[in-house]
Amino acid sequence: MRAAFVLTAICLLVVPLARMGSMAASERHEAADDVSSDRDQARVTWYGDDGTERWSAALAPARGAGPDVDSEAEPLHARPWYPLLPAVEVGLMEGETIRLDDYSGQVLVLSFWATWCAPCRDELPWLQRFHEAERDRGLAVLTVNMQEPDDVALRFARTLDVKMPIARYGGPLEDALRVRSLPTVIVVDRERRIRARFDANTGGVERRIADLTRGLLEETPGPGPEIARVLLGGKALVVRWSRTAVATVRDLGVLTAADPGERRVLAATGWEVVGYGAQGKALGAQRAGPGVDRLTLGQVEQGWPPLLGFRPASDRVVPIELDGESGPAWRAPAPVFDLRIESAPEGAAPTVLLATLAGLQRVGLDGRPIASRDDLGFVVQVGEAGGRTIALGGDGRLSWLDAELGTIRERQVRPGSRVLVTLPDEAGGFGVGPASVEAAAVGELLAGGGTQVALATAGQLAVLDVSSGRERFRADWPQIAALAAGDLDGDGRDELFVGSGTRVTALQATPEPRHDVINKSHD
Repeated sequence: MRAAFVLTAICLLVVPLARMGSMAASERHEAADDVSSDRDQARVTWYGDDGTERWSAALAPARGAGPDVDSEAEPLHARPWYPLLPAVEVGLMEGETIRLDDYSGQVLVLSFWATWCAPCRDELPWLQRFHEAERDRGLAVLTVNMQEPDDVALRFARTLDVKMPIARYGGPLEDALRVRSLPTVIVVDRERRIRARFDANTGGVERRIADLTRGLLEETPGPGPEIARVLLGGKALVVRWSRTAVATVRDLGVLTAADPGERRVLAATGWEVVGYGAQGKALGAQRAGPGVDRLTLGQVEQGWPPLLGFRPASDRVVPIELDGESGPAWRAPAPVFDLRIESAPEGAAPTVLLATLAGLQRVGLDGRPIASRDDLGFVVQVGEAGGRTIALGGDGRLSWLDAELGTIRERQVRPGSRVLVTLPDEAGGFGVGPASVEAAAVGELLAGGGTQVALATAGQLAVLDVSSGRERFRADWPQIAALAAGDLDGDGRDELFVGSGTRVTALQATPEPRHDVINKSHD
């Protein structure tokens, strides 16, 4: 049975040693310089599941996002975020059925009313006059009656000389907008973005509605502030949405589900975990207490997956409940630098692997000790590749472990390796990189198929093909510190989520041209 919730089809585990929560940004960069002071060390190497090296790619030196950037660099802009008006169908009392996205390209005012609402008696005639004055400039008004009989609503509208279309409230429209007080007015721009909502207005807001609407009728959409500069790959990735959190984004994780409405990207900000939907809408926040800089999700058949938060180099682990009160924090046997929630057989409780200063530890979700490999010493990262657990030691030793944590084989990797990127499928392999890599994510990120690995390093975002190591995209991105990938919108391709400062940005691939369709049009 397919899991109802998964972290993503392609999983990632990344916790560089240089991202200890207690370190400042300058200290992280100094630590990165210590372990990758020459160009040969600043490389990402990809291995097969059997440990054979597939490719090795040098990380590009930092370019910066200042005036020294080449003139051909393309700015990447992020416009201010607003929620989208849902493209739902609504029935009109005149007998037609329309979709709200039919109003794209116009400024739309939605007015919700009822015959028993005294302020509505004043607002509807004013809206009729306002619509007649501005409709030639692209204003549309749709009035929505709150579930009264059609003949009652139509007779009332005629007495007020209201000629604007009247829709029925209920069904998908009610689910999408949830109007609970009257009168309510929603103003939508030409791109279906909800720019304002006036709930339970009792008069006196007509001037504000008119000024906002006239401003939108005259508005020429701008690109928004520059958040990065693209150095390679052009428009291979474009901004889907971008918005700011209340605090610095320290880590990102993707929660996917069979129901697209439940999918979200989770942002850890130290004190809380905030969820955002496919269109960037905030779906709630869960207080996690101090010191949650990293997130790890498990997998379950039904319900919400287990979610753990921690701060690298601390022994405190916090269970986080997305739909209720979070459980009490527990203490690991030693300072934790990475952790992974293991898949469990049906009916069994999940277990957790801890990469610690004192070896690899297996514990329950409540921190109860189960097994350990103290002889591995300092373990920086733990992941899974080809169905096997892989542990990366602080000395650059890679250990393949069986289900009982027994050693299958070992190999030495490049000195200074601190990052382990794994693909849990049977033939995905895994990547190892230096501490200058602050975050990574893997997924089907670009048009044309295949799997890519995205790396955040030294103020840059780089995207490489997993199959060959070829760099496909690179951008100077100030304050970049967190990455995640997953398919939130259900289109079969993963979005790439970037955390930089207090901003969360969703990138998506630019679709490839459909040459077959173009050619047919000329037949």
